Amino acid sequence: MGRAWRWDDVRAHQQKDDLWLVINNGVYDCTSWISQHPGGDVLLHFGGRDATDAFAAFHEPNVRKRLQAFQVGVLDERDRDVPEDLRDFRKLRDQLWKDGWFEPRFEGVAVTLLTLACTAAACLWFTIQCRSRMAHLLGSCLLGIFWKQCLLFAHDACHRCATRIKRVDRTLGPLFGTLLGGVGAGWWNRDHNMHHAVTQVANADPSAGCPPILCTDSLQVRSVHWITKIMLKLQALYYLPLCVFVGRYNLHLVSLVLCPPRQRARDMILMAGYALYVSKLLSFLPTRERWLYFFAANSVTGILHLILNMNHYCMPMQASMKSADEMGFFRFQLTGTSNIKSNIVQRWYYGGLEHQIEHHLFPLMPRYNLARVEQYVIELAKKHKVPYQTFGFFSANWAVLKTLGAVCMK
Repeated sequence: MGRAWRWDDVRAHQQKDDLWLVINNGVYDCTSWISQHPGGDVLLHFGGRDATDAFAAFHEPNVRKRLQAFQVGVLDERDRDVPEDLRDFRKLRDQLWKDGWFEPRFEGVAVTLLTLACTAAACLWFTIQCRSRMAHLLGSCLLGIFWKQCLLFAHDACHRCATRIKRVDRTLGPLFGTLLGGVGAGWWNRDHNMHHAVTQVANADPSAGCPPILCTDSLQVRSVHWITKIMLKLQALYYLPLCVFVGRYNLHLVSLVLCPPRQRARDMILMAGYALYVSKLLSFLPTRERWLYFFAANSVTGILHLILNMNHYCMPMQASMKSADEMGFFRFQLTGTSNIKSNIVQRWYYGGLEHQIEHHLFPLMPRYNLARVEQYVIELAKKHKVPYQTFGFFSANWAVLKTLGAVCMK
């Protein structure tokens, strides 16, 4: 087991060239692992901290044995106090793993792929076989839905919960996300892992607003320049059109420019394939209709940005990771995340994002199991008086607009 370390000792090692983590009361020197870590630099946010629940969220239980190579001791027994809600959450998570809730089901993946195929076939029919402008417009909407659902399936694969076969999921992510969906998987993986680890932490969560263009909390306002003041006053007005009409094109560019070097060549080749098949599809249309078709399809996909944001933008933001340490993983995630009310059709459309609370607590759980474990999370939240927020689609977006407007007032 090695030497017993106090928290003061562990906190002295939180730099990139000297990084220690605590996982399940074991103390690990992960300095040499940072450059090889598949999740990127997310480790840096847990330097000198307890990473037990973040580690459990991103890794299967059998990965724990690999930690032995990095162990330098254990946490002193005097520093092992764990809040009661967090202890109960850890028991729930362990039980869900034992009961098979994290195991993908063939029919779940099959239904997702079948609906994607049907959507693509309908899009091609209305786009290529039909001649009316209205039919082509319907085809563009179906293309937008196809892109959106491809990105949602890529989201499953990049979380390694599509098939649970690492090599297969690593192939499906770029295939559906980049080649078919038009967003670089390398950039997405890095940023999304960070988002899950530091949810709603100001200036750390890459998905928490987009300062200075969108500030969801006064903690993100770094400048009092007159341009910043104007943008803060206008952000509630331009938020919806920015997400729906601009966000999609922004992701095309950002996911390539900010792609990690190791995945850049792959993602650029796949994005070229995406551009090629979209250009070919547009070539079947009359020249005068092509731009409208392309714009309409991207705008339909752009609704995904509203769905991605409405689970978090209206929730409280934390000033630093110290809040996560004080609250514990369970309370921390529920404080910054909300769910969206949905029926069976809407669940397909949202692709699991409607159960964002459960997804943040259990990122490796397949989307079709999230609704089924919701009751366990609600019971645990009620027991420990932790807020569990649920909105409708329109009420969630209205809450986001009010949040954006309130930042200006502050």
